Amino acid sequence: MTDAPGVARPPAAERERAKVSVLRTHFRAVADEQARGRRVTVYERRSGNPSPSGG
Repeated sequence: MTDAPGVARPPAAERERAKVSVLRTHFRAVADEQARGRRVTVYERRSGNPSPSGG
């Protein structure tokens, strides 16, 4: 969940940059909704990428 575009600040923190990088590399967005000034994006793992737990 993030703030809606126009309200959200750029991902300046190192942790946020890492999170965005992992999401773009290993997942794809399957739903993106905006409600009450918040944005909710649902991701699914890209096929061919193993899960972090190995299963």
